[in-house]
Amino acid sequence: MAYSIDELKGEFGTGLARTSLWRVFLPSVGGPFGITTRRLNVLCKSAQLPFRQILTNERIVGMKQHKLAYAYATDDVSLTFHVPNDYDIKQYFEFWQSKIINFDTKELNYPDEYGFEVRVQQLSMPKNVIGQAERILASGVLSNSAEFDNLQKRLEDTQVEYTCILEKAFPTSMSAIEFSNEPGGMVELNVQLSYKDWRSV
Repeated sequence: MAYSIDELKGEFGTGLARTSLWRVFLPSVGGPFGITTRRLNVLCKSAQLPFRQILTNERIVGMKQHKLAYAYATDDVSLTFHVPNDYDIKQYFEFWQSKIINFDTKELNYPDEYGFEVRVQQLSMPKNVIGQAERILASGVLSNSAEFDNLQKRLEDTQVEYTCILEKAFPTSMSAIEFSNEPGGMVELNVQLSYKDWRSV
């Protein structure tokens, strides 16, 4: 079925969601280091929104086969971080994991002691800000520092379009970090978060 250009423009009037406009809020879990939520968000290179799958059983009614729902399933959320030289991001997740299991005494703690709320948000920018940015970049003139500074402030004024809340989340695994002789390699850390459930607001 064919649609007119005006109809398509109308459907996309709010703009298309962009994979590069997002942020994640991780909890303050304590510890001997003072890594902030803002720093955690800046160091986060990539994140995922969770999915939900309806589980079904097949049942034959008369001569026709039907699927009947009986439960639902979710999967872990993966986060990837840039690792700075002080390794505070790795220490943050090591300490969080130590709240799950005391690795000295080998004792397991209760979920309320290590499960925290984590938020992943989809952001957007106002159309006039995007248009202004495109005009400045297309002109190639960045010498007007006042205009450019004003643009940077407006680019920070993002709007939250969608928020996913992971309830009682905790890190179940951290990836191994491999070293090599190749120059210029950057250290990254992948973390898998499990959670009790998720909801969107």
